[in-house]
Amino acid sequence: MSRYEDLTRRFLAAGDVEHSDGTVDLFYEEENELILKPWTGEEFGETEFVTDQVREKTPVAGLILPSGPNEPAYRLIFFISQSHLLRCYAYHPGEEQWKEIGLGHVGDALVHHKSNVDAILTPQGMVVLYQAPDNTLRGIINKGTSWEPLGQQLSTRALPGTPIAITSSSGNPTVFYVNEDKNLHYQAIQSGGNDNVLENSQFDPPMTRIKVVQNEETKQVATYVLTEDNRIYLLDQDGNAPTYVGYIENEQFEAARSAQAVLVNWWFPPPVPVWQDWVPVTNWVPRTWIGW
Repeated sequence: MSRYEDLTRRFLAAGDVEHSDGTVDLFYEEENELILKPWTGEEFGETEFVTDQVREKTPVAGLILPSGPNEPAYRLIFFISQSHLLRCYAYHPGEEQWKEIGLGHVGDALVHHKSNVDAILTPQGMVVLYQAPDNTLRGIINKGTSWEPLGQQLSTRALPGTPIAITSSSGNPTVFYVNEDKNLHYQAIQSGGNDNVLENSQFDPPMTRIKVVQNEETKQVATYVLTEDNRIYLLDQDGNAPTYVGYIENEQFEAARSAQAVLVNWWFPPPVPVWQDWVPVTNWVPRTWIGW
């Protein structure tokens, strides 16, 4: 299967998380139930039930935490409940099931009824971003012991229901989102950075999903965009005119003839960032804060 068929799988799912061996957990919402379908790149594995009472069309953000040699990988996911609350579940390897994890001091974080969500593991801790009822982007952070509100001010002018994507290029976490001006914007999460607009990023029909990628040769960051009419575009970091890559039809990717040259090097950053070894594994053993 080509990379762009794989990208299609990710766009059609509620969320995804990639393992170090290249396999991908794809999450789907079906009749307010959240299920997982492992994807090998060629076929689906056995479907797993995660939980019920999730919001229709809930987004899912996933993280795989560092683990010691010969230890199972710990997986965390974040999604939205039917009551529009941010929820966290973790996979318990010993019991082979998903369990809800409380968000501690954050409590019941109420989100916008159209909110998306994304998460990232940074040297400072785990960060989760969502859209609040007042349309602002907000976040929570766990530095190894408990969840706390993210202190940094993020955008106050996000479009309701904006896609949210976080990149960790050069170890500097940055959020990409659609502003109320309908352009794609980006902002550093943890340094109080300015809110920046990406030129030539307004689409009609509008954007529904975004995926941040990296060029394997130049290491430059770019963004794949899925629009409401199921067309896929590639936006580079310099704000050049978007490249039309192809479209999704009957859950299959169809490449645009003019886009063959760009279907080579752009792809997702490694699932384990090169700077992740900086994170002290002993501080991230989930038992210390999950309560197992």
